[in-house]
Amino acid sequence: MESNEEININGNSAKLSSHRISDKYTPFNSALELKPFPCLSEIICEKWHSDLIEFLKDYPFIHELTLINHNQKKLDFRGTSVTKLMIDMRGLEELWLGEETEQLLFQNEDLENCKIYAYNNGEELTIQFISNYNPHKELQNLKSLHGINLKNFNLNGLSLFHPHLKELRLWGTPGNIQNFSSVKEFKELERFSTYDLFGFGSSDIPTPEDLPNLNWL
Repeated sequence: MESNEEININGNSAKLSSHRISDKYTPFNSALELKPFPCLSEIICEKWHSDLIEFLKDYPFIHELTLINHNQKKLDFRGTSVTKLMIDMRGLEELWLGEETEQLLFQNEDLENCKIYAYNNGEELTIQFISNYNPHKELQNLKSLHGINLKNFNLNGLSLFHPHLKELRLWGTPGNIQNFSSVKEFKELERFSTYDLFGFGSSDIPTPEDLPNLNWL
């Protein structure tokens, strides 16, 4: 970790002790070229590398992955150690998360139509979306849902898709929440917050009896 030694990749040098490598600033053709970096824990890819998942399965120290402009319809991260996945959802139709994935952060605002499969239907998973969200009925046990840059968000019916939600965070640009009173339908909710969101009044606020598990507001 304290080494000043540098490794050359396609004419670009990077420190042996690097814990983060981006294919934009340290271009590599094959993900297998990253094997000489013993401290590597995060990879940022702005294009697709066909052997990336193979590398992730053989290198259990990679815990964070950013993947954009991948142009893939199906991605399967089962067998990897990625705990935090930041991914471009455009064009993606099927996404299998690794058994250890705890955070899934969408990197685009477009409404996606992707099937997402996670350990125990999302029991340990947090999803963060930008502006728009398409509920995922396949994630019935989703633990946390975070929305950012919201302009107009409707809570109506969301609990039907994620009935076991423990945390809900909604942040506006600013923006408005429709059907705010529907938050009381998340009977297992423990943590709830809004920021820069409007469109509700005191009569819409749930009572302690509505949300008996709520301990952070």
